[in-house]
Amino acid sequence: MNKLRPPLQALGLGLLVLAAGACFRVHITKDCRDADSAFRRAYREVERLEAAHPLRRGRAHELCVLVFDRSARELVRVEVPLWLAEMCLDLGLSAAEHDRGADFEGRYGIDWRKFRDLYQFGPGLLVAVDDEESQVLVWLR
Repeated sequence: MNKLRPPLQALGLGLLVLAAGACFRVHITKDCRDADSAFRRAYREVERLEAAHPLRRGRAHELCVLVFDRSARELVRVEVPLWLAEMCLDLGLSAAEHDRGADFEGRYGIDWRKFRDLYQFGPGLLVAVDDEESQVLVWLR
């Protein structure tokens, strides 16, 4: 029975990776000419979510990210289940704690540790950044 354990563990890990990969959606638009309309739609969605969940009392299940890189004219939209986003955030924060050169707060002006438990927030806006280089919108659905 012990001889079967490593192959079964590898199979289980492989199935977990495949399941996690099927859980999120990524859409990339190269040479995007109208990022403003995508951001308007996203902001309308955020407004609807916040109206439906006053004081953010609802339970969010998905993290959504919309990013426009102005110099590359590239628009990226990512939607990922919250459990997977939490797992990735925990891994990133652990790595950042061991790498003193990663100054997230100084670089982005955001203390990422505040987002360690995304489940504490209900559906609605998390972060909005609009500068010369890029436009970023992060919300929970």
